[in-house]
Amino acid sequence: MEKQIHQLTEVQRMLAAGGGALIITSDEEIEALEANPGLQLRAFGRSMVELAEQAQGRDHVLINVAYDFFFGGEERNYFPTSPQCIRTFKALHDVAREHGIGYGASVLSPLDLGPGYYREKGHGSQSYHFQEGLLQPDGSFIVPMRVQRQWFHNKGPVPLHIAEVRAYAFSEERIPGTHCYAVDVDQILDISPSASVSVDDDARQSFSSGYSYAPGVVSGRAEGIGDRDRVLAVIVYDVEEMDYFGEDAYIYLKEMLDAYHEAGVSFESFYSDEMHIQFDWDLRNHFGTTEITTRHITPGLVDAYCQAHGDQYADFARYLVYFSYGQHGFLQEPDTEPEPAQHVFGPTLEDIHATWKFRRDYFTLLTNHVVDLFIQAKEYGEELFGQQRIWTRAHATWQEAPTCDHTNAVWAPADAPRSRYDFTPAYDWSSSIRENVSACYNYFRWGDFLTGMGTDHPEGGYIDRNYYGAALACSFGKWNDVPYSYHGHWGAPEAVRERVHAVAAAMGIGGPRHTATWVQGWAHRTTPVLAIHPLDLNYVEERFGTWMVQYGYCDHITDEQFAEWAVVLDDGRIRVKDQVYGTVLVLYQPLVEPATLGILAAMADRGGRVVWTGPAPALFKDDAPSLQDWVELFGLRQVQDPALGLSAEGELVRFEGALGDVAPYRVLTHLLVDDVYPAEPARGTEVTATVTADGAEHTIGTLRRTDGGGLLAYLGARPRDDQSGTTPDAPRALYELLVALGAYQGAGWADVAANSGPYMVCSSPNGAVSVAPHYRQIEEDWPGGFFREEGETYDESLLPPREVILEEALLGNHRISYRGDLLLSYRLEDGSLVAFAGADTTGISVDGVAYRFAETPVDLLFAPLTEAELAEGIAQAWAVEVSARDAGGAVTVTLPLAPKGALLWAADPLGNGRGEAQPARYEAVDGGIRLTVPQELQGTRLYLFVEA
Repeated sequence: MEKQIHQLTEVQRMLAAGGGALIITSDEEIEALEANPGLQLRAFGRSMVELAEQAQGRDHVLINVAYDFFFGGEERNYFPTSPQCIRTFKALHDVAREHGIGYGASVLSPLDLGPGYYREKGHGSQSYHFQEGLLQPDGSFIVPMRVQRQWFHNKGPVPLHIAEVRAYAFSEERIPGTHCYAVDVDQILDISPSASVSVDDDARQSFSSGYSYAPGVVSGRAEGIGDRDRVLAVIVYDVEEMDYFGEDAYIYLKEMLDAYHEAGVSFESFYSDEMHIQFDWDLRNHFGTTEITTRHITPGLVDAYCQAHGDQYADFARYLVYFSYGQHGFLQEPDTEPEPAQHVFGPTLEDIHATWKFRRDYFTLLTNHVVDLFIQAKEYGEELFGQQRIWTRAHATWQEAPTCDHTNAVWAPADAPRSRYDFTPAYDWSSSIRENVSACYNYFRWGDFLTGMGTDHPEGGYIDRNYYGAALACSFGKWNDVPYSYHGHWGAPEAVRERVHAVAAAMGIGGPRHTATWVQGWAHRTTPVLAIHPLDLNYVEERFGTWMVQYGYCDHITDEQFAEWAVVLDDGRIRVKDQVYGTVLVLYQPLVEPATLGILAAMADRGGRVVWTGPAPALFKDDAPSLQDWVELFGLRQVQDPALGLSAEGELVRFEGALGDVAPYRVLTHLLVDDVYPAEPARGTEVTATVTADGAEHTIGTLRRTDGGGLLAYLGARPRDDQSGTTPDAPRALYELLVALGAYQGAGWADVAANSGPYMVCSSPNGAVSVAPHYRQIEEDWPGGFFREEGETYDESLLPPREVILEEALLGNHRISYRGDLLLSYRLEDGSLVAFAGADTTGISVDGVAYRFAETPVDLLFAPLTEAELAEGIAQAWAVEVSARDAGGAVTVTLPLAPKGALLWAADPLGNGRGEAQPARYEAVDGGIRLTVPQELQGTRLYLFVEA
């Protein structure tokens, strides 16, 4: 008879259930599916009926339907609100219901909804495209611009329509010692009546990506310009997009969901891939110095900004001058490095700081408003469709740094290293500005909408050799209401992907169907270090993104989340939700929440560690100056202002005193990220690092110890950490700095083991230990892309060994010997083995005690279910999976289990926690049981259990 064995949490059940995706790529498919929902579609050759039949019988399984031009498609005229789309989705919904499975669709998505909103209402949002140029003494100006005609992304094409042309005259004055130019906002003159645009559509450029533009010129001649000599030309586009700040935005979303409800469609999921507002995805034809320089501006956004920050921003278009960055190309020779010129409110340091905050406030308002709007609609959908939780699983990462950054600048010396893992002289431009313009740069904020938000950082063949994207995925899961993220990657050869999968699984982001997940207790790896994510970098200089140091051995959090959630414990550690950390690492934070400094001060006073790198904070995010408070906290007399960093290009950062064991490293570039910020320590504060800059030696590292046993370390530089070895010196400065300060003592042993050996070693909250071969030295020498060519071969001899071989290795407090393939995960209780996942292995030894599972290699999982996971009437249960490496016949394994009664088993091929209960084939032996698994049950999840 069928037996219910476990009662996993709602989150575990849904993640384990899986399902599938049906990808639609054309309007023709939309039309045909209404009458024939079993139609086999172009993408992957799938049909809804086939997917439903495969998923039938599984609890909580669902199929998501999405319109995705990434797999093909050129034109789109049906959107989630279209009657045809509703009828088609109803037909697909009914197939799911006929097979007893859940249904989801990409209907609550900005990219899907935008064109429908625009065409139905005759209006939408606007994007302001701006370019700085010369204003001649007679008031004339000619500013070439790439006039945008069509953007394209995976939800289809987005036409743009010129609505108006504007122009603003101004003067700029270079602020000595900086790349900033002071512009008095009160002296910016609106000369829009004089401006016009001419477009050469005969020379229109169209690309295979779907993007197109036409050469254009904004020109005119204005009167009364005085001594102004610069002009900002602005083309205002109507974009086929929702007006997110409009009074009808929420009503539109609500009415869309009502229409599906009235049609008899209900949702368990709103598939939420690529959560951002309209922008183009082409990476090659407009990026860096040819970037589409646009900002999303609507009357509603301006009203909201004025309410928050003052009515002086009512003519918001003139403030686009302060977004103009690196646009002095008209003063330079072609193919030279763009001057990092930016305009600021005035000539003082306070004016510079205020401009950074202005940019931050704009992007924060845009992102928060869009996210909140879709959260509100999701909550309405949950009430409408009677769901406790509608799943919105996917990601906001889209053209993330460093995956999509440009790192092969034409002006770089020929021998300059080209690296996606460190800043080098070949660095050009970060993709992060595009995510920020598209309201998805703050991935953490989108985590409030997405369930178990994941990341696609290693995409297009890039494999994330410093594990930075993997660390972000672990962080997203820990802060999400669904505490399990994923680490998507694609485009690399399969032999490489296997190694990426193994490291991800060791970190606890391998996916719920990975055997290690059961050993790890469905949780991401632990680490004692928490980093405050450097979002401010993009507000200070848009050429750079969230990538300050790629470092995979810590968790990440935003300053706002930290200020809201962090609680200081009596021993100086902090608790954030249910995670505890002894060290907080600040990477780049020139603007800071007032509460953050208070938390850091309390943490250090009670014995915790605070490590601050990069510049000191200039402002609290409530506008108050913060520098003096910070200086006193870190035991300094003074510190270099964050707007006045010094270039130390080519110089060595040298460590001394308490950090004397940290190896010196070289400052590679003159870029903002490599600026140094000297400090003068107060009495009792130790000097820990120096560097030569501007011909003099400067103190850039200090350490203050508190009476409570804590410490506050300052390094006014970027602590390079290139574990991937893509730069000639490949320093490990950040890791060595944290080790020297004691960040990894005790609870951080796994991070130390991972950094000092050939394996990624991770510990889980339940005590599990997971080990996988590092892939950090694999060079990405293959073409990028989504798919590999059929039949492609890859020379695996170029790769590190895939075996895990441990010989009396000290992992934590235990000596482990083991041999197997790709991934080992085990858990001990009182020194004895209680859970295990491994492949191509015969056993494991713990502190000299041998556990021999089989005489010939097997793939094996066994892990006990917790008491909370047991269904009613079950006293004990274990998840077990066995596969013989040698084909044919039953396989016998010896497992260290201690059943308190007769063992039964139930095969669970559908993953629903139940199956046909039968007496297990086993016998009791010394130290456990000998289990015999017939060939037909090998590779299938089994539950061994004892009835209560």
